[in-house]
Amino acid sequence: MKRYLILIVLLCVVSPATQRRTNGANFSYYAGGFRAFCEVDTQDSTSTDGPYSDTNDSTSFAGVEELAEVNEAYGYAYNDMWSYGEGDSICIQTQSVADAVADNDSAYASGWGYGRTEDAQTYGIYYQIMPDEGEDLGDDVIVYYSDTISVSSSGAAFAYIGGPADMNHMAITRGQLPPVLTEPNSEYEVLTLPNLELSEEGGYWFSGVHTFDAQIGDVIGIFAENYTDITGWGPLDGVVENNLWIVLTVKPVLTGDLDGDDDVDLRDFAKLAENWLAGTQDHQKAGELQKESNKETAPSTIKRYGGETPPVVSPFSDPAWR
Repeated sequence: MKRYLILIVLLCVVSPATQRRTNGANFSYYAGGFRAFCEVDTQDSTSTDGPYSDTNDSTSFAGVEELAEVNEAYGYAYNDMWSYGEGDSICIQTQSVADAVADNDSAYASGWGYGRTEDAQTYGIYYQIMPDEGEDLGDDVIVYYSDTISVSSSGAAFAYIGGPADMNHMAITRGQLPPVLTEPNSEYEVLTLPNLELSEEGGYWFSGVHTFDAQIGDVIGIFAENYTDITGWGPLDGVVENNLWIVLTVKPVLTGDLDGDDDVDLRDFAKLAENWLAGTQDHQKAGELQKESNKETAPSTIKRYGGETPPVVSPFSDPAWR
């Protein structure tokens, strides 16, 4: 069994002054949205069921689920993408599940779908950095970006996390305004992350932390997709589940002593890292509660995967993240 060790290093730069701003900025929805799509299909030597597909667009919670089943084949897909925010942070979360079985070479099963940042007008979802009290348009800020990816797969499964549609990378942009009909201009990309593609069994975790400079008033775009697929003639048996968490936090440029000891040293770096992680955990917990609230108003779903809609478990609930 392969084992993976993930090390996360947080690098921060603090100006050698002795005072910091106490106010900051916040994210406000600007344009774009989320699209959830899935399709299922089954057939065997005596019958067919499907294909069935569904699409849902939203600026807050998009979710779809479909099931097809015959005597010798089964196909299921569940996909969602949604956001929540509080103050200076916005979190985007997406779950994609595919599950398909075909008992023999005369049976066919398919379950696939995605959640991506897209709506009918543009690729991407966009948030504008807005001032809080004591800040002004044009003031310098730092945006902290973190992502966590969880992939669990078995059998004939394909998993993909990256850019939407034909993009060959996931991207965060600063300054490009919608509509974006293909992919963002590279000159506006402040972060690019390579596509992740897996077609093997196993459990995988990937995590990263990055920062980039911005100003209050900037429009930040997020271009991402979470895709799963199990498709083929039998004998076929596979299941795959992807979860992706993206957290963006905006802070004023720090200009001084974080721990109040009248100097800037490694303790200030540690304090910043501690505050960032604690804030991320709080937002993750709030997001899980928000998703349950979203589901109460979402269309009814089939809930066949393992007897119910797959649970989303935050990696930040693991004591290793505390």
